[in-house]
Order: sequence, then C-alpha cells, then structure tokens
Amino acid sequence: MMKRSGKHGKHRHSPGQRLTWMPNSQLRATQQRLEDDHKRQVEQIRHAADVESERYRRRSEAEVADLRATISRLEVDLMKVCSMSTFRISAEQSITSNQTNKSKAQEVHSIREDYTKQLAEKASTLENATARTRELEKRVLSETEGRKKVSNRSLSRSNTGRLVRVF
Repeated sequence: MMKRSGKHGKHRHSPGQRLTWMPNSQLRATQQRLEDDHKRQVEQIRHAADVESERYRRRSEAEVADLRATISRLEVDLMKVCSMSTFRISAEQSITSNQTNKSKAQEVHSIREDYTKQLAEKASTLENATARTRELEKRVLSETEGRKKVSNRSLSRSNTGRLVRVF
C-alpha cells in the first residue's frame, strides 16, 4: 500500500512490492492480457481434468467388464461341477446298491468329498469375484466424484489466486 507520511511526501510500501506508474490504457491492456492468460490456463486445467477423468472412466469400465467376464466363466465352471456332482451322486448310489464291498463305498465317498470341496472352492471364488466387482464399482464412483471436486476446487483457487495489484 502507498501512504504519504508527513510533509515530506515520502511513500511507504510493503517490502518486495514494486511501484510502477502506467497510463490507464497500458493498465487496461496489462489487465486484459492477464485475464486472457488466466482464462487460457483455466481452460487448459479443465481440459486436462476432463481428459484424465475420461481415461480413468474407460479404464474402470474395462476392469469391470473383465471382472464380469471372470464371473461368467466361474459360473459356467460352477454349473459344470454341479452337473458332474449330480452325475457322480447318482453313479455312487447305483454302485453302492449293486455292490456290497466296503472299499468301493469308501472310494465313492472320498470322490464325493473331493467334488464337494471343489464345488465349495468354486462358490467361494465366485463370491470373492462378485465382492471385488462391487468394491471396484464403488471405488470408481467415489474417485470420479473426488476428481470432480478436486477439479472444481482447483478452478476456484486459481480464480481467487490471480488477483494482481498495480500501483
């Protein structure tokens, strides 16, 4: 700030502030140039934020599509295991009814346990993939919203941070 002190006409100003005397037309031209630069920078920031958010959205959609394909494959595998298990159970019943050999019944029982374990593993894998898909979808939504908020905050900060004082 400039202040006159006393009769001597000395000017006071804050350290680091340069006093420059310019005609009004030159001040207007300087101000217009600074405003144009500021607008150009704001547009560049907006464009960069839009490009980044679009890239992130496409990447997230690709991840979701990949997880959905994985889920579909696991569902097919699970159906195959279920149909094999049903076939094995019916085969086990016919074997045990036709044969009285305990060793054969034990063998069938161990096969049934193996397939039951496989079925449980496939079901667990399917549940994990479904949960992961939900988490990624939530994360995509929250990060997209976060990027919009950050972009808006940076634009408002850049608007207020560009005030120029010319004395």
